[in-house]
Amino acid sequence: MTDSFVTQCPHCQTRFRVNHAQLSVARGVVRCGSCLQVFNAARQLLEQRAAHGPAPAPTTEPPTAA
Repeated sequence: MTDSFVTQCPHCQTRFRVNHAQLSVARGVVRCGSCLQVFNAARQLLEQRAAHGPAPAPTTEPPTAA
């Protein structure tokens, strides 16, 4: 199973589920599928804690590599 992480667009606050492969493309730079702004998904990873349950599902389309 591939580890996945949750990143959040700093412009519109939309959250996306990403994996290592997506973060390795373009050094983590992606385009938000909601507001179309470019941001570094690796720098915007949200902290996930097992005590808080599973990560939230993405609210829109996954980001695309910029």
